[in-house]
Amino acid sequence: NCFINLKGDTVLKSKYQIIGDGFSEGYAKVRIDRLEGFINKSGKLVIPAKFKYVTDFRNAIAEIETAKSKKGYINRKGKIIWKER
Repeated sequence: NCFINLKGDTVLKSKYQIIGDGFSEGYAKVRIDRLEGFINKSGKLVIPAKFKYVTDFRNAIAEIETAKSKKGYINRKGKIIWKER
């Protein structure tokens, strides 16, 4: 898994099992041991892989599904800003 630029050059090699289709608002989703989180453009894990499912960021929030199958939203710091009860 890696990211390439428009010229076809590898710009970031990945150590993660699955990476998303690309970056959205500076973050890309990754999967580690069946859980998902986010990396930045340097490849640093910035939001730990602790969610069953995440979507790309849109307007600084991403939809998530917690380990207990509750849906919610996180901000760009990984803080849950709303979730089902």
